[in-house]
Amino acid sequence: VREPRNLTGRGSSGEGCGRRERGRGRGGQGCPVDGLVTRRRLRELGYDDVAIARARRRGELVLLRRGVYAPGPLPEERPARLRLDAAAGVLAQPAGAVVSHEVAALLHGLPLLRPPQEAAVTLPRSVRTPLRAGELRVHAAGLPRWHVTTVDGIPVTSPARTVVDLARWLGTRPGLVTADAALRAGAATAAQLVGVLVDCRGWPGMRMARRVVDFAHGAA
Repeated sequence: VREPRNLTGRGSSGEGCGRRERGRGRGGQGCPVDGLVTRRRLRELGYDDVAIARARRRGELVLLRRGVYAPGPLPEERPARLRLDAAAGVLAQPAGAVVSHEVAALLHGLPLLRPPQEAAVTLPRSVRTPLRAGELRVHAAGLPRWHVTTVDGIPVTSPARTVVDLARWLGTRPGLVTADAALRAGAATAAQLVGVLVDCRGWPGMRMARRVVDFAHGAA
């Protein structure tokens, strides 16, 4: 039985799941960041349940979500842990899932009024899903392709969509903190924010989102 000796990089045969590499996990996704690897991918590489269990006992693999592993030990910093948790959540969910809300802001380098306490992903509206999957918050909403981008190989809502989502979810003041920063950094433009408002009209929380977009200013 071949054991997973180099899950975070690429061995002599080029196998494994390295940083920024994208593969084929559940829903057509694979290893988006920091060596995350699915059980399906491990089996494709020839690792059986015994080898996986042994790696977990030795702390070389840590189960983040059902069927999704990270190389151990996990980072102690909360933002880094949430980043891993969100990326693992994308792999564990059906196809089309993207990192969204607070962790999306972190991935884009945008500030938040308060430190995030949990990771969130958004699934296309057509997917029926519970509000939570363990400790992961799951949203179901429309995801036009121009609302989605990638950061370090992780599918994530665009900066403009992230601002609108945060305003809808957290309210006016937290939304303004992120919106002002996005405009100031050039991560989003006023036109892009208005475009997302148009795409999301009629959704819950849009009154707060419109208020945030109206008052957001890059010079703030």
